[in-house]
Amino acid sequence: MDPLCRRTAEQGSPGIALTDHGVMFGAMEFYYAAREHSLVPIVGCEAYIAPRGRFDRSVRDEAHVTLLAADVEGYRNLVALISKGFLQGYYYKPRIDMELLEQHNRGLIVLSGCMSGLCAQPLLRNRFYIEIMRHGIPEQDIVNAGLIKLARELELPLVATNDSHYLVREDASAHDVLLCIGTGKTVQDTSRMKFMTQEFYVKSAEEMRKLFADV
Repeated sequence: MDPLCRRTAEQGSPGIALTDHGVMFGAMEFYYAAREHSLVPIVGCEAYIAPRGRFDRSVRDEAHVTLLAADVEGYRNLVALISKGFLQGYYYKPRIDMELLEQHNRGLIVLSGCMSGLCAQPLLRNRFYIEIMRHGIPEQDIVNAGLIKLARELELPLVATNDSHYLVREDASAHDVLLCIGTGKTVQDTSRMKFMTQEFYVKSAEEMRKLFADV
C-alpha cells in the first residue's frame, strides 16, 4: 500500500481511492498510508450486484458497481453493504442487490463501473434504454432535457415510464394520508415526505402517448 500511495503523491495527485472487489479488507492500511503521504484517502469497493436479488442462488452472472464513501455516513453504509453481502448474499462471492443499495445509499457516490458494470453489460447487448418520466415536477423537466440530449448524442433509445403509486388521480389524497401513517407524520407537517403532484397514478397508453408526443 505504501508504494502505491508514494507513487501517487509523487505524480501530484491530491487523493486516491481503493476499490477492491467485493471486500474492504485493505481499507484501514490504505487510509493510513494515504494520510502518511498527504493524500485524501477515498475508501470504496467494487461491489457485486446479484442479478436476481442477494438471496437467489441460481445465477452467478453478477454485475459490478463502484461505490465510494463521500463522508463518514457513506463509510458506515459501505461497511453495512459489504457485511450484508457476506452474511446474506454470499454465493461464490459476497453480493448485494439494488434493495440493499437503496437502504444504505446515503453518503455514497455510485459510479457506473467497469465493462462488467450495470451500464456496460446492457450497452454491449443493445438492451440499454434512457428512461424519462413526466409528473409535472420542474426539476424533472431539467433532468429529462439532459437525458433526451444524451440519448440522441449516443444514439440510445428512449423509454417513457410513469412512476405509479395509486390507481387513479383521485386517490392522491388517500395516498398522501397513507404516507403520513407509514412515516409517523401528520398531513400538516411541512417537512415530511410528500409527492409533489397528483400525477403518480396508473396512466393509460393514450395518456402516455399524449404526454410524450414530442419524443
